[in-house]
Amino acid sequence: MNITKDRFVLVLLSTILALSLVSINFCTKISSCALFYTIVTISVFQISNMVPRRQTIYILSIAALLSFVIAFNQEYRIAAKTIEYLVPVSLFSIVLSTLCSLGVFANLYHRFNFTLAAMSAILLSAAIDGCIMSVLLINYFSVKSVLTAFMSEIGYKLLYCGSFCVIRAFVLSCHKFIFNKNQI
Repeated sequence: MNITKDRFVLVLLSTILALSLVSINFCTKISSCALFYTIVTISVFQISNMVPRRQTIYILSIAALLSFVIAFNQEYRIAAKTIEYLVPVSLFSIVLSTLCSLGVFANLYHRFNFTLAAMSAILLSAAIDGCIMSVLLINYFSVKSVLTAFMSEIGYKLLYCGSFCVIRAFVLSCHKFIFNKNQI
């Protein structure tokens, strides 16, 4: 790729990251939260393949700050219960878990492939995020409800990540086929 395409893709991924971080704070279903979370994490992984880790962290921090400013005063309700501090705890959880999984992704990506690296890193990231959010939610819901939500969210995140990896592999295969066919 040339520099113009790289910058366009980086800006596009950064925009997707920011919009997903903002959107995650307006979700009311576990499946929607998991989808936006997976988009955030995959976007960070893709960005980390294009720029140094320090710049990736900077982009993630700016997106999280933007999301915090937009959603700070939002009242968040789950099952008719107002959950205090959900937005800041959620953003903290997302940033921390994504940063932790970024190192795992980078190590595995250089040794194996994108799919294995992304699935492993998402699993770690989902577990960290789930634990942090469970600590907050255990004050409002039963242990059984929180554990059920925790397991559902991990399942959705893995499902979405796996789906993304399959689509990515298909697109890359089509791209190779088209360009190899033109060279004959």
